[in-house]
Amino acid sequence: MSKQMNIGKSTIKRPLVSRSYLPNGEYFGEIVAAEIIEMDSQFHSDGKREVLNIKVEVNSPTGDIETFFVSPTLSWSSKGKMVQILQNLNCLPNPGEDLLLQDLIGITVSFIIENKTKDDVTYSNIVEMKRGGFSTSKGQAIKVSSGTDFESLFED
Repeated sequence: MSKQMNIGKSTIKRPLVSRSYLPNGEYFGEIVAAEIIEMDSQFHSDGKREVLNIKVEVNSPTGDIETFFVSPTLSWSSKGKMVQILQNLNCLPNPGEDLLLQDLIGITVSFIIENKTKDDVTYSNIVEMKRGGFSTSKGQAIKVSSGTDFESLFED
């Protein structure tokens, strides 16, 4: 299934829900972008932090492609979230070596979603991500088939 294309159309449809949301559980997806960006931070003296922004696409139970981001602070601390993610993706460079962000693109990943509610809005957070898969629970996994087609394993 591919993302809905709007190029050349005279109308576009606003979705019923504008925020990506999936039930708690494990999902398979694909990294489609990775870049270093600056984000606001209440924990840094200048109010900003650099993050490794990883964009993951997954096919939702409704058949729509949902987009999620995981954005760990750019830090090479062995206890930092960025290093843990890169280790789980088998992409952590050796000391003194470079990480080519484009090498992350196309990696099939499994990730665990946990939802949090703040100000009556539910947010789906990626709390763990790695190359390959975790032990899946029936009805809570979405499998990426070969190429960029997605196949849902959800049961009705």
